[in-house]
Amino acid sequence: MNFLRIALVTFFATTLIISGCKPYKCSRENSLFTSNYLVKPIPFDSLSSVKSTLSYLHNSYCVGRDTLLPAFYFNFQKNKISSSSRWGAIPVLLEPVPCDLERIEYDLNSILEINLDGNNILIEGKRVPLDSITTYITYQYLNYGRREGFSEYPTGNGIWLITELNRPISDLNDIIGEVLKGYHQTSQTLSYGLFGKNICDLDEEEWKKFNQRMQFRLSIKYSDEVEPTIQIDNSLQP
Repeated sequence: MNFLRIALVTFFATTLIISGCKPYKCSRENSLFTSNYLVKPIPFDSLSSVKSTLSYLHNSYCVGRDTLLPAFYFNFQKNKISSSSRWGAIPVLLEPVPCDLERIEYDLNSILEINLDGNNILIEGKRVPLDSITTYITYQYLNYGRREGFSEYPTGNGIWLITELNRPISDLNDIIGEVLKGYHQTSQTLSYGLFGKNICDLDEEEWKKFNQRMQFRLSIKYSDEVEPTIQIDNSLQP
């Protein structure tokens, strides 16, 4: 009897812990960062730097020609990149590296560049606090021409995380956490704007239309010659 009581207590405690780790309340929220693509987990247990990560992506998608898109898991409880979905970690799509740079032309207004230079976070050449990243995500996706340098529409946007090649990948954890938080908030704002309801309450046709309007695209880039003109941004007003 005591064994059964202990087992039941352990079961319910474990259930509460696991359910408490889930960052969002519905499967659609948890798939926001993969847009329901089939993905292949990136083995971050064996990748420690930006250099090793980009090398893995190059070998997998430019040499090996993998067809499944790369993704990592993000553990919101620990606020860190993970290699597995344990403890409620959710999958996050990471774009493969370009295999032929000469053929790519970027519309820089459609890209939000977040630069980690030393201990400074730079966006649009301005030094910004970590917790302002969520605001910039909204600027990028829901700008509608109001601010110069940002996209005019939610469609076709991407986010670049830029830092030194030999930087530990763990240094990006806090920034990625804020990016995901900002994208989730912005997605909910767009959902209410388009359909007047929460993402979890969208029907299948509305969910399909939402994904046509807004998709998550995250890339890691490197620059060992970052020489931005640093300004402190004190104008973070939505």
